[in-house]
Amino acid sequence: MKKEILCLVILFLFLAVPGLAKDFSADVENRVKGGQPMTGKVFLSGEKVRTEMAGMVSITRLDKKVVWILMPEQKMYMEQPLKPEDLAKAGEKSAAEIGRKYLGEERVDGRAAKKYKVTYKTDKEENSMYQWIDNELQVPVKLESVDGDWTLLYKNVKVGAQRADLFEVPSGYQKVSMGMPPIKMPKFK
Repeated sequence: MKKEILCLVILFLFLAVPGLAKDFSADVENRVKGGQPMTGKVFLSGEKVRTEMAGMVSITRLDKKVVWILMPEQKMYMEQPLKPEDLAKAGEKSAAEIGRKYLGEERVDGRAAKKYKVTYKTDKEENSMYQWIDNELQVPVKLESVDGDWTLLYKNVKVGAQRADLFEVPSGYQKVSMGMPPIKMPKFK
């Protein structure tokens, strides 16, 4: 379970950078060695990202400096502010990243991509992973731990405009509060 959570955190740290990428949608597949794959969807439009995974929906709105966590079964949502000083700046690397080495060109689910070995630091340790950046989208479409313990992959990428309602809280949802602190986005250098 710890590795599954790590993969989801990495999804947010190293995947779609709103405002930099073209609008698209894709299936997301998260595999952890010895575990069941988790699947979901991702949608990106400008400064808006929606991820659907494990029965939860997350909508990140950089334009409104907020993240909404939707609980569809309960028709409820939580709202967490994004601190302006922590917002990502498109095209810049994450402060967690401490090294990057270009390894060549490869295809991922039929799409041309540049492969890198990325070294990053968490609070407690230094880790490395492979990252494939899609040449057209300019976002990672695959991440994989160097030891092969986990993989996160975008499949069935569809480039194009996304429906505006995907990035709004649906009508009829009740706002709930959990007293959580603001969400910190990765700082960029």
